[in-house]
Amino acid sequence: MKRFAFWLAMGLLLSLLLLSGCAMNERSADALQEVNLPEPPQMAMEVPNEDTVPVRRIDAELFLRSADGAMLIPVSQRLSIDYTQDPALVLLEALLTVEEEGLVNPIPEGTRVLNLEHSGRLVTVDLSIDAYGVESAHDLLLMEAAIAGTLGSLEDIEHVNLLI
Repeated sequence: MKRFAFWLAMGLLLSLLLLSGCAMNERSADALQEVNLPEPPQMAMEVPNEDTVPVRRIDAELFLRSADGAMLIPVSQRLSIDYTQDPALVLLEALLTVEEEGLVNPIPEGTRVLNLEHSGRLVTVDLSIDAYGVESAHDLLLMEAAIAGTLGSLEDIEHVNLLI
């Protein structure tokens, strides 16, 4: 009885396999090689010379000293920076090197940014000792105000802490 049930189940399974299309296909190896697949379209693959990063433009004001040293004058700048750069650092670097006819850069030549840190809407700037190359306390105050005004022209900065 068990043998009969076993053979009945095997026969039923075999008939289901044959009816479902899962039966073995008798193709030769030659027939399989004759299958033609469509050719992929030929596209020119150019290898870039360098990595590219999307660029954005920021409008900011750089504060420069008037020729008589009495006040700071804003100079509008449109800077192109990529998304990997810190806008505050790029803007500060632009302030360190800007030259405008009839105006004086309030930051002494040779001054470098050692560090720039964000904490919310506060930015702490650490400048090299060259920043003390100003001639008077008034010039030091104008330099500090120029840095604070320049960085404050960015919309996400409200306060600037300056270290020398």
